[in-house]
Amino acid sequence: MNCVFISDLHIKRPDDLASRIFLEFCHHSHTLHSDKVFFLGDIFDTLIGSHPEYIKKYSFFFEEVEKLLELDKEVIFVEGNHDFHFKGILDKYFAQTPRYSENFRYLSHGECLMLDSKKYFFCHGYEVDYFNKYFKRWHKVYSSEVMKFIANKILTFGVITKLAKWASNDSKRRGKKTFDYSQARAKYLEGAKELIKEKDLAGVIAGHTHIHAAHTFPDGTQYFNCGFPQKDKKFISFKDNRFEMVNLEVS
Repeated sequence: MNCVFISDLHIKRPDDLASRIFLEFCHHSHTLHSDKVFFLGDIFDTLIGSHPEYIKKYSFFFEEVEKLLELDKEVIFVEGNHDFHFKGILDKYFAQTPRYSENFRYLSHGECLMLDSKKYFFCHGYEVDYFNKYFKRWHKVYSSEVMKFIANKILTFGVITKLAKWASNDSKRRGKKTFDYSQARAKYLEGAKELIKEKDLAGVIAGHTHIHAAHTFPDGTQYFNCGFPQKDKKFISFKDNRFEMVNLEVS
């Protein structure tokens, strides 16, 4: 079985770098020859709730996913912390797509996957921030049924867009003051190792951290992270029973 994985594109507009990377990924030979295509969350910088405005704003995404489904690919979308509670617009858009109900999976959390008779865990990646109790609590809040109701029934598309822009700017401002790359990389490697031990895995495939990783631990277990494709220009591929980081030629 061949699979490809990408995350953390943070698409804002149909003409930005992130959207061009998305299109290059969808058209890449590894993707076209894969059996499963995984979008591991934060594909969008903001897509919260099943508001119909998103279909127009991100029409190219829906069109490309439809093409993948028509090619009989299984497409799996795992919610990130920037894109969640939007299954309703997927159901609406793909209502007339024959393979959607069979070949598209929308997940609010990670799952285990057997590759080469070994158990791997694919996820957005907050799970490898293993010791961050604050973010785990926040995940429970934003993934809850209450937040789903608020995002879909109370907050409008316009309000969500404004709130997300403010939150993104605030996060970037705070992150620049406190971020230490080497320290963060070591923390996430340790978190991945703990997650592997907890779930008895051969490896973890994730995003979220924006820190690229293709790491094999001394015991042979593995941790792969898509990093930040706008910077790293890579995605993860599992082909012929081995993982590799594949370069994307996008400028």
